[in-house]
Amino acid sequence: MNFHKAIKIFLISILTAILLFPLIDKEFGIIPELKLNGVFDLEKKPVLSEEGWFEGNYQSEFEKWLEQNIGLRPLFINIYNQFRFSLFKQASTATALIGKDNVLFQQTYVNAYMGRNFVGSPAIKENVRRMKHIQETLKENGKFFVYVIAPGKVSYFPEYLPDSVDLDSKDTTNYEVYAREFIEQGVNHIDFRKYFLQAKDTSRYPLYPKTGTHWSGYGAAIVADSLLRYIEEKYSIDMVDYTFKKGEVTHINLRQTDDDIEEGLNLAFNIPDWDMYYPEIEFGDTLGKDRPAILNIGDSYNHSFWGFYPFYQTVFKPTSRFWYYYKIENWPESNDLSSIHMTERDLRQELEKFNIVMILSTEANLYQKGYGFVDDAYRRYTKDGEELNRQREERIASIIRNIKGHEGWLNSVKEKAVLSNVDLETALRRDAVWMIEHTK
Repeated sequence: MNFHKAIKIFLISILTAILLFPLIDKEFGIIPELKLNGVFDLEKKPVLSEEGWFEGNYQSEFEKWLEQNIGLRPLFINIYNQFRFSLFKQASTATALIGKDNVLFQQTYVNAYMGRNFVGSPAIKENVRRMKHIQETLKENGKFFVYVIAPGKVSYFPEYLPDSVDLDSKDTTNYEVYAREFIEQGVNHIDFRKYFLQAKDTSRYPLYPKTGTHWSGYGAAIVADSLLRYIEEKYSIDMVDYTFKKGEVTHINLRQTDDDIEEGLNLAFNIPDWDMYYPEIEFGDTLGKDRPAILNIGDSYNHSFWGFYPFYQTVFKPTSRFWYYYKIENWPESNDLSSIHMTERDLRQELEKFNIVMILSTEANLYQKGYGFVDDAYRRYTKDGEELNRQREERIASIIRNIKGHEGWLNSVKEKAVLSNVDLETALRRDAVWMIEHTK
C-alpha cells in the first residue's frame, strides 16, 4: 500500500468516525449529556408499524425524533449559539437582546420603555378609576388594596442598550400615565421604578444583574422590606420582624433568577457576571405577630418574594395565594401550575378570604391593565360595576344560545368538555367568555 493511499484511508476513517460518533455516544453515553435550558416541543419516538412504514410516515417521524435525540446535540447547539453570540452579538432566542458590555435584556422591556405598547391615556385613566372603586369597597370590608409598580431593567440601564435601539424615537409610556393617575386619583401604590432610579448611583450593590431580567436578590430583599413596612404602616398591623445580616458577595454562584436570560441562551461559555450581594435575613418569632392573608396578582417578579428569601412563607398566612397573570395559582402550596379559570369562581367569595389584595406589575406588563382582575373585580365586587356585570352575563347567555344553535360549534365545545374533563355547561361558558374577551 503506497503512502498516499494510506493517508486517504486514514482521513476517510477519521471522517467516518466523526460522523458516527454522535450515534455511538447516544448509545453508550461516552460523554456526559448536557441539558438545554428552556421549553421545547419534543418529538415522541415513533412506533414501527406496517402501515406507517409503507405510507412513509414512520420514516419522517423517526427522522424528526432522531434529529432531537442524536448524541451530542446539546453540545453542538451550545457551540453554535456561542459562535453567533461571540462573533455577531446575536441571541439564540427572539426575546433576548444583547446590549453593550454583554448586558442582557428582554425585548418586551424595550418595547415598554420606548412606548411601543402604550394603550392610551383614556384607557389607563378608566382602569385607575376602577381600581379606586375596588380599593374603597375593600376598605369598607376591612381590607387593604395596593398596586406595586416594579421597574424594568431597560429603564434602569438604558445606557447599556445596543445602538440599534433608537432612543430618540421614545414615546409616551404606560408607566408615565399610571404614575400620574395613581397620585391624582388617590390609589394606594408603591412606585419602585422611581425608587430604583433614585438609588441607582448610591446603591452599594447591583439592583439588577448583568445577565438576568428580574431585580437582583439584593434588590428583591430591599423591595420586600419596603413593601412589608408600607403594608404594616398603612394597614395598622404589627408584622413579623426580621433582621438583615452580612451575606455573600459573589460573581459565580448566582442565585434564583439572577442569571435567567443567559441560561436561556444555552451558550458554551459563561458570560462574566458582576459581583452580586445576597444578604442573610433572620426572621423573628411569629408568636403574637399579625400574619395577614394576602392575595397577590401579577407577573414573575413576584416569585422573588419567596424564591430568594422566605418572606411570604414567614410573614403571611399559609392561606395566602398568588394568581400568576390572573390565570394560574402556584403558591404557596406548590409550584405546580394549575388553571384556575377565574370566570368560574365567585370572586366576591374569593376576596373574603384575604386581608390584603395586591397587584404587582413590571413596566412591560402595565399594558395588561391589571391582568383582567381589575375589570372582573370592578364588575363583580363593587356596586358601581353591577350593571356592567349584568350586561356581561346577558352577552354570555346570548353566545351560549348561539353555540347551541350551531351543530358544528356545539360538537366542538363537547369535544373540549371531554378533553378538559368538565361538564358541557362549563365548557359552553368558557367558550362564551373567550369570545367576549377576544372580540372587544
